[in-house]
Amino acid sequence: MVEGVWEKFGAFVHQQIVWAKDRGILTRSYYLWQHEPCFFGWLRGHKPPRLSDDYPSTVWTIPTVKVGEKTEHPTSKPIEVFALPMRQHARPGEICFEPFSGSGSQIIAGEQTARRVYAIEISPVYVDVAVKRWQTATGKQAVLEGSGRSFDELAAERLRDAA
Repeated sequence: MVEGVWEKFGAFVHQQIVWAKDRGILTRSYYLWQHEPCFFGWLRGHKPPRLSDDYPSTVWTIPTVKVGEKTEHPTSKPIEVFALPMRQHARPGEICFEPFSGSGSQIIAGEQTARRVYAIEISPVYVDVAVKRWQTATGKQAVLEGSGRSFDELAAERLRDAA
């Protein structure tokens, strides 16, 4: 199914990667999910470079986000899940696209590896989660480009308006 969607938009699924977690995740399933499938691919005609001599396997054993690092997003991903492929296939300064920003893990991975991340997120609540997490990780203040106002200033204004 996923491959069909990729094909529809001109993308090619090259490999499936399995993120092996350090613990099972409690769900309503009979068995605890202790892995997530990930897909590696590209738009047809735009094969990414191989920038490392490392040959990671298709199983990535990366611990889940620890309790103290959890965000208000229910499925926060560890930063390394995104940093690993960035180091393998994108040069510093290059653009990585994130169509489901969630808690901002890929944005922070981009910051840590000097890649630029173009991210979108449909949920305004999770946009706020990602911005707060980025600010905490970097010590920087997010600024709305159109107005030059800080995220904290806008958030305080929204709280006042909601009261």
